[in-house]
Amino acid sequence: MRAIRLIVVHHTAGNAGLAEIERWHKRRGFSSIGYHYVIDRAGRVHETRDIARIGAHARGFNRHSIGVALIG
Repeated sequence: MRAIRLIVVHHTAGNAGLAEIERWHKRRGFSSIGYHYVIDRAGRVHETRDIARIGAHARGFNRHSIGVALIG
């Protein structure tokens, strides 16, 4: 398991769903959603990337962080 030192919180600034976020990230060349977790407007937590995998959400900080995105 990699050392995790940070939690980076993001927001989508809109009502994008998981499928749309995945399309955005794939267009940027990522294999899937770069965040480890996405929390939807109802408060449901979706695991979108295993925390053992390095994220694709905060350049320069991905190796030692977990990315969490809030929809809305």
